[in-house]
Formats: sequence, structure tokens, C-alpha cells
Amino acid sequence: MAMTWGQYLDHDITLAAQQDISCDGTCNDLTRECFGISIPVDDPHFPKVGVSCIALKRDAPATSAGLATPREHTNVLSAFIDASQVYGVDKNDFGVLRGHC
Repeated sequence: MAMTWGQYLDHDITLAAQQDISCDGTCNDLTRECFGISIPVDDPHFPKVGVSCIALKRDAPATSAGLATPREHTNVLSAFIDASQVYGVDKNDFGVLRGHC
């Protein structure tokens, strides 16, 4: 129960900003913002469905500091425990989640 409550709280107060980039095919072409997770050839599942790489995109860095190191991330939610995953963080989300759209 403690793990479930902790995950519920985490989803209420944290969400990192996402970058608008494509990270397809990053297993052979590693960049600073994309990483690829190579699937071993002896994996029992992924090669059967034609997947040899899982694309992984890093969260967007905070730009207000102007420094690349250490990398900081922007939280796009509020840090208040306010059940935003139930009611939304703005009026549009509220309408969608509560069925008023």
C-alpha cells in the first residue's frame, strides 16, 4: 500500500517537461538528448516483433540557469498535493477529466 500511495503522490506533484525531438533510431546514433536501449538478439520477446532498439528521450533541461551542468529539470505541475491527477491542473484538464467537455 505504501508503494501505491507513494506513486499516487509522485504523479500528483511531479512531471518533467518533454522535448520536441524525435529519438527514433538512436541505438546507432547516440546524441546528448537521445539514448537508445539496444535489445539483445537472444531476448525472448522483442526480436520476434521486429524491435531491436527502444528509443529513450531525455527530459527537457531547465534553461533559466543558463548552465548545462548540473542539468536541472522543470516541473510542469505544481508542488502542492492537490489531487491534480483527479481534477487536472487547469480548466481544460478539469473538463476532460470530469467529463464536462
